[in-house]
Amino acid sequence: MKKTLSIILCVLMCGAFVFAQDEEATSSWKDVDGVTQSAWISVDAAYYLASAPITTAGLMFAPITGAYSGLEGRITPWYEVKVPTPLGENWLVKDDNLKVQIGLEITPVSVMPKAAMIWEVLPFLVFSAGADVGTGWDIGNIFVGGMASTRGNDVLGSDGNHQYESLIPFDDIYTNIWVKGLFQFDVAALVSDKDTKDKLHIVVQADYKLEYKSLSSAADGQAWKWQLSGDNFNGWGYDSYLTLGYMMPKAVKALRLVAVQTELSGRLYDDLSAYGYAAWNPTFMTVGINPTMFFQFDKHNSLGVQVRVKDRRSFATGDTSYTGTYNGIEWYFDRVALSYTYSF
Repeated sequence: MKKTLSIILCVLMCGAFVFAQDEEATSSWKDVDGVTQSAWISVDAAYYLASAPITTAGLMFAPITGAYSGLEGRITPWYEVKVPTPLGENWLVKDDNLKVQIGLEITPVSVMPKAAMIWEVLPFLVFSAGADVGTGWDIGNIFVGGMASTRGNDVLGSDGNHQYESLIPFDDIYTNIWVKGLFQFDVAALVSDKDTKDKLHIVVQADYKLEYKSLSSAADGQAWKWQLSGDNFNGWGYDSYLTLGYMMPKAVKALRLVAVQTELSGRLYDDLSAYGYAAWNPTFMTVGINPTMFFQFDKHNSLGVQVRVKDRRSFATGDTSYTGTYNGIEWYFDRVALSYTYSF
């Protein structure tokens, strides 16, 4: 069941996503002691459509107002070592293992080393922890806000809002430290007949991640940007992904998975109202609905395709930043994302 379920989870970040690799379809090499090493490189891209904010109070859907709002992309090489850690001969624990992953995320406006440890305790339970540490920059007047922070409450722009100021690369550091628990299950595990099992891979996966994100020079209550995305503040937050999918029978070529994923994220608690942001609704929970398809062409090449419909704060003034006054929830079509992976 682990091999089947390892393919399903989409890890969303930076406007794109990376699919975990299927052990049966990923190149790897083993040491004499059973230690498995793997390496792959992912190329991710996302295309965003324009959707102007709505000032009407309540729950609503904001229509698409333009064909283009932005592009995002990244390249991330990964290296993994998997060490067997069996806790006994029982089928529940005999295949336990510990994975150590290191990666280097590169975007046009940032570079970020990444590290994670993943412990597969049971076939249906996985614990992990990791850290991402990076720095960013601007590219002329085209990509502004790779890494930036507000200049303080005493400096306002012509629109009356606090302004962002770009920071010097490597003088400031972005950090994300996280821990995560994951539950996964495959309905086919309840079936013994091989033909039936092949057609009954209905898979469920749910995870919850606690993370502390910060920018080294930002004070408490000071807004900052990372990888062009603003309205960030130092502090604790959460991400949770709930995925329901169907693994295709082996007779179906290339297409391996169709799924719908629900994505939940927000600040863990309200620590910003004391700094004057109560009207912004600091603990607003962002919800994304992500139809997903995953293609495995051979043991080296795979492709993920995902679209996302998302909610966001609505403001009475039509503002979209942390300086606005919360007025309700509006849904909008957010993006189309692709993730290509080459496994060595």
